[in-house]
Amino acid sequence: MLNFIIGKKGVGKTTYTHSLLGSFAEKGEKTMLIVPRQFTFESDRGVLDSLGPRLACEVDVLSFTRLADLVFKTCRGVSKPLLKDTYIRNAKISRKLP
Repeated sequence: MLNFIIGKKGVGKTTYTHSLLGSFAEKGEKTMLIVPRQFTFESDRGVLDSLGPRLACEVDVLSFTRLADLVFKTCRGVSKPLLKDTYIRNAKISRKLP
């Protein structure tokens, strides 16, 4: 399930998000909080402070980049060696051209 929590500054979005994450964590469900890269540390710390160490272990705070890496690893999609092979192939082609 994907939830978007939208609202003006100071209306309690973070508090609501942490309580929602806590309710899922108490049920034993793994949850993800997806945030921009520059907010991962701050968000992870906020989850730990509001839920405590036991429940915070059930919540993954991920940036969009980290989420993409996790999806590719899980689905065995694009990997970095494939990119290196492409660069090597392009280098060989460019050497053959006069």
